[in-house]
Amino acid sequence: MPASNILSRDNELDHVAEWALANNLRLNRSKSVEVVFTDCMRKLQICHSPTFPDIQRDTSVKILGVTVTNRLSVSQHVHDVIAKCAQTMHAFKLLRCHGLSSDAL
Repeated sequence: MPASNILSRDNELDHVAEWALANNLRLNRSKSVEVVFTDCMRKLQICHSPTFPDIQRDTSVKILGVTVTNRLSVSQHVHDVIAKCAQTMHAFKLLRCHGLSSDAL
């Protein structure tokens, strides 16, 4: 239950920062985001204010190239991949219309 862990969030983040430092890494809080995962079937959702002033809250996060939303959905990722494919296909079509050979494509 997330509400029972509210008091330990600062300690957990400090622990992650210490672990990173011990492993010759650095926790970059300006590049970090907080995502609150919610139950997609729940009608009423409690939205707490962000805990860490230097870490922004977002509804999605890109993990290893895959976008995951706060409802554990990858639909945004699929949308992004399809949009990139459509842009590439449009570029190929324009290049072909301007005379670029099939071998060069």
